Amino acid sequence: MTTIAPPDALTIGYLTGQHFAWIASMPQFNQCSGLKDFKRLIERKNVIGFVARVGPTPVGFGAYELTGDVHAGLGQVVVRELVIAPESRRRGHGAMTLWTLVRLKLDPGRPYLSLTVDERNLDAQRWLRACGVKAVNVARGYFGDRDGITFQLRREF
Repeated sequence: MTTIAPPDALTIGYLTGQHFAWIASMPQFNQCSGLKDFKRLIERKNVIGFVARVGPTPVGFGAYELTGDVHAGLGQVVVRELVIAPESRRRGHGAMTLWTLVRLKLDPGRPYLSLTVDERNLDAQRWLRACGVKAVNVARGYFGDRDGITFQLRREF
């Protein structure tokens, strides 16, 4: 039996060159890391760029890195960047993107998802806590002159 996702279902796909014009058009993107830094990030080994879509419309993008010892069950997915388009915020797309990554990328060998946010980004911290992600560490100097707060989620299998 074939199941068809509802038209408003969020899907995650690989980031391709056609998405960069859309990313560069977002005015707040320069506050994140800028297009050059983002391209450099996704060129690193084990880092995968993704785009989140609702139907054919992109609503967000990001990058995650696969790290750790999978054979010992200590692997993790580290979200390096997660950006939701301004017109798509406050609609649940960020949470759907996060939980889609959890569903698709976490497995018994890689049960952890972690991400680090700027200590001054209180909205992101509140949002992550509301999604059930726990703060586990203060990363001193993570953002140069600012500290980061590392959040982690463990999926039970």
